[in-house]
Amino acid sequence: MQTTKTRQLRPLPLAPGVVEQLRRDAADVLGTAARKGLTLDPKQARIEAEAAKTYFDVGVRLHYYAPRLDIPWNMVDRTDALRCLFLAGITSPGNMFNTVFGFGENEFNKILTAPDLSCVIGLLRSDLERTRDGRIATGFKRHGWAIQPPAPKPDYQRAFRIPRRREC
Repeated sequence: MQTTKTRQLRPLPLAPGVVEQLRRDAADVLGTAARKGLTLDPKQARIEAEAAKTYFDVGVRLHYYAPRLDIPWNMVDRTDALRCLFLAGITSPGNMFNTVFGFGENEFNKILTAPDLSCVIGLLRSDLERTRDGRIATGFKRHGWAIQPPAPKPDYQRAFRIPRRREC
């Protein structure tokens, strides 16, 4: 079983029982879907089963981040979720983590439509220098984000401000 290294990410406070339940769910995606009341077509079940085996550690992280994406001041978790996906080579997960880990297209769109997305991109941009293999840069290119930070806009009002005389 191939797993993805996520050593650049912070450790998660998940109970071992939660991880074991996710491991059992990943072993039987169709059973998990039936237990959760979801229906999967055979193609989607195959995609999710392969993702659960190949990217299990990524899925566990996404399971942790999914309920925290709606918190407005939780920019760090949104950044970590994107970092985790990009480091795994996944630029758009679709619903490949939905049944087992509870992270689907809607959760991914919550990250991309958050009001602090520019700050999240800025935090990810700081990781571009640390990752030499270009996985985060690939994510940036896929979503059309500039790899270099945009140049600051000139402050014309300040440049052409006439200094006032001091009144004594």
